[in-house]
Amino acid sequence: MRALPKPPHGWNSVAWDLAIVTLGVLIALFAQQLVQNLNDRAAAEEARKNIRAELGVNIGRMQSADRRSACLTRRLEEIAAFLDQARKGRSLAGVKWIGRPPIWEMEDARWQAATSAGRSSLFGADEQAAIADVYALMSDYEVQNRIEQEAWAKLRGLAGLERLSEARDASLSDALQQARYSQWVLAIDSAQAQDAAKRLGIRATPVPPSLSPLCIPTDVPAAEALKRLGYEEPL
Repeated sequence: MRALPKPPHGWNSVAWDLAIVTLGVLIALFAQQLVQNLNDRAAAEEARKNIRAELGVNIGRMQSADRRSACLTRRLEEIAAFLDQARKGRSLAGVKWIGRPPIWEMEDARWQAATSAGRSSLFGADEQAAIADVYALMSDYEVQNRIEQEAWAKLRGLAGLERLSEARDASLSDALQQARYSQWVLAIDSAQAQDAAKRLGIRATPVPPSLSPLCIPTDVPAAEALKRLGYEEPL
């Protein structure tokens, strides 16, 4: 077995010791950087998993709302007809139920947490931008959903209306137009968000099917409508 080389003496010895120390420091720094890279990669993957799951929930809610669009469109047409009847002096006593579209909150807690913790910055620039775009569409969707609910809160006043004043006519007409516009914007936001999520490989988390308040006929008494829904609704 060959003996290890002996370090030189004098200035050569100092240089040798310095080289050994430098090498040790470099190895330690490399090991530290390696550990940091591994930790960053694990943190990024965990954040990515949570964010994708959150986006999947939101997409599932959008798809659930989309599936109910037929009843929404039909109810808007019925409301327009009811307004025409009321303008001709006819009572709407036979209209007992109007309903409303579903309220869907778009979750973003996991995205906000990842951003605050700096974990989203561990993603590539393109991935960060793509995810941010989807959340922006979902944010606009939620805002428009709340505006839509305000319009429908007024439209529910048609149920049992005996007389239509000019002020009430104007208010209901504006609400009807807002409801139609909101339906259009929500459909666009939903389609764009779903397309963007699809490009990211996001899978929707399905929402169990349930009866939409807008699918219940308008001549059904409110108590019966609520019984069919199985939960409380604003009247």
